Amino acid sequence: MNEMALLEAVLFVSPKPLSLNEIYSSLNLTSDNTISILSKLNKKYDADESGIELVETSNGWKLEAKSEYTDKISHFSRHTDLSKGELKTLSLITFKEPIKQSDIVKIQGNKTYSYVKSLIDRKLVNKTPCCRTKLLKTTREFEEYFGIDIKKIKEKLKKEFKNENNKNIVN
Repeated sequence: MNEMALLEAVLFVSPKPLSLNEIYSSLNLTSDNTISILSKLNKKYDADESGIELVETSNGWKLEAKSEYTDKISHFSRHTDLSKGELKTLSLITFKEPIKQSDIVKIQGNKTYSYVKSLIDRKLVNKTPCCRTKLLKTTREFEEYFGIDIKKIKEKLKKEFKNENNKNIVN
């Protein structure tokens, strides 16, 4: 059996990123062999005119669509189940975390409360009491949901906020 094709298929069907340990133990591969195959897959997708790329997140490895195709394919994604208000709230939390809920209310208004409740219910955000408000942070489920490392998301958000001249958010 072609080990590279098998690993590729496993990454394709997995609903979450897979750690090296999960990959090599479930496929009966050695650690070195798994790393070698991942490297070959990475080169394949880099050289190929593919819409897919192999990505290493903080939670493991996964296949995902290349970012240059996001605008064309986003309506097919599961991320469309979040409203624009929830996405805006989540982006503020991600960018400035930890952030007080009262600071987000100052930017977005009172609808923030329902957005935050929804994000907490989805386990994308954690809350901790802080004086008379809540301190909000993203969770590990947040990274799994979006399938990308939090640092990369923050870099993208910083560029986006600067492009929109949102100085009150960036500073």
